[in-house]
Amino acid sequence: MSIIIPYHEELAKDGAFIRPDGKILRLKDNKHQEFAEEYCNGHDFQIYTGARYGPPMPVLKNIAAEQEVLLAKDGVDIFRSSNLTKSQLEEYRFWLEKYGKSHQNFYVDFLVSVLAFDKVERLVHDVITTTAAEPHVRFFNYYLMNWKIDIEPRLVYNPEKDSSEFQKNHYYLNDDYDREAEEEIEEIKAKVLIKERPYFFKE
Repeated sequence: MSIIIPYHEELAKDGAFIRPDGKILRLKDNKHQEFAEEYCNGHDFQIYTGARYGPPMPVLKNIAAEQEVLLAKDGVDIFRSSNLTKSQLEEYRFWLEKYGKSHQNFYVDFLVSVLAFDKVERLVHDVITTTAAEPHVRFFNYYLMNWKIDIEPRLVYNPEKDSSEFQKNHYYLNDDYDREAEEEIEEIKAKVLIKERPYFFKE
C-alpha cells in the first residue's frame, strides 16, 4: 500500500518534487527543469563534459554515446555525481538515447513519468502531478484541502524487449485501497468545512 504524504501547505509557493519513498525535495528558488537536470546529470556533469569539449558547453546530441567515448578515452564517468541509482542511470541512458532531449520538459518528464516522482507545481498553485498507483491514498490530505491531483500513466522500462520500450501502466485505475480512500475523502468533504479538515489528516 502507498505511503501517505504529510500535508505541507507551503509547497505550493516554490514547488517541489516528492520521491517515491515520500521524501520531499524542495526547490527553493530553482525551477523544476533546472533541479531535475542537475538531479539526473549531477552537479559536476558540465565540468566533466566541459573538460572534454571546452567552453561554451555544446548541446550533446547523444549523451549516452558521448559518455562511452569519455569512458574509453579519458576514464571519466560524466554521470559520477548524479543522484540516480545504478539501475535508474540505466533507464536514464536509455531515455537519453530514445528521446535525446527532444522536448522542453525532458528532465522533469523523466523523473515523473519514469521514476515515479511527484511534481508539486510552482506556477499553478495547489496542483500535484503524479503517476502514483494509489493517488487518493498517497495524497489523502491534499485531496481534503482541495488540491488538484493530476494523474498520469507511468512509463515502465522493459529490458526484455530489446531494452527499447517503455510501457504505459494503468493499474492504478482498479485499486481497492485507492477507491476506499477516494470515497472517504468525498464523505469528509461533503460533511466537514475546509478549515476543520486538518483534524482528519492521515499520517
